[in-house]
Amino acid sequence: MKTDDTLVIDKNKRKESVPYCRTHLLKHFEIQFLSFPHKMVVYYPCLEGLRGPYVYVYDTLEELEKQRWFDKRKKTWQIEILNKSLGNIAGSCSQCSSPARVAYFDRRFIRWEKDWPLINLDLDDPPKLLCQKCTFREIGPSLSSFQDNYSNGLVAPFGGEGYFSPTCV
Repeated sequence: MKTDDTLVIDKNKRKESVPYCRTHLLKHFEIQFLSFPHKMVVYYPCLEGLRGPYVYVYDTLEELEKQRWFDKRKKTWQIEILNKSLGNIAGSCSQCSSPARVAYFDRRFIRWEKDWPLINLDLDDPPKLLCQKCTFREIGPSLSSFQDNYSNGLVAPFGGEGYFSPTCV
C-alpha cells in the first residue's frame, strides 16, 4: 500500500524518514513519544481540517540555538520561554499521578495566520504539567484529523530536551 505519510526518526544522530499508513504512523509516533526519556514542551498541533504542507516537528533546544532567525529577538524570546517551561516541569501530572514530563500549551495558545502558527503567550495561564501519556491523549485527535499527508514528516522526539510545534513548510 502506497502512502505519503512519513515518520521522521533519529537513527544514530541521523534523521530517517519511514513511510507508514496513517494508522501505523500514529501508532509508531505514539511509541516514540511515550518512550522519550527527556522533558519537553508541547504546543497543541492545531491541525484539524487543514490541508497542505503542514508538519508537527520536534526540535531540541540545541538545534533551536543553531538556527538562523530573521528576528533574533523572537528567537531569544522563544528560547527563554522554552527554558522557563522546561525548568518548571516537576511533580505529578495534573491529570493523573504519573510524573510530569511535559509542559503542555493547549489549543488556546496556538492560532494560524496566513499558513503560519502564531503562539499566543499573552495568556496568563501557565502550561499544564502532564505526563507523556496524558499529553498524547490531548494531541492525538488533532494529529489523526489532519486532512492531508504528512509527506514532510511527523517528527518523533530525538536528542535531548526540546519542543513540539506545528508549522508549515
